[in-house]
Amino acid sequence: MSFSAGVILIGILGGAALIEYIIFKKVNKNK
Repeated sequence: MSFSAGVILIGILGGAALIEYIIFKKVNKNK
């Protein structure tokens, strides 16, 4: 696994986690 591929993978996982966190906060506000 190349270094650039690792950075891209971490970026995708980080972005997905950030999106889920934002959605989670919005859902909690609606409750």
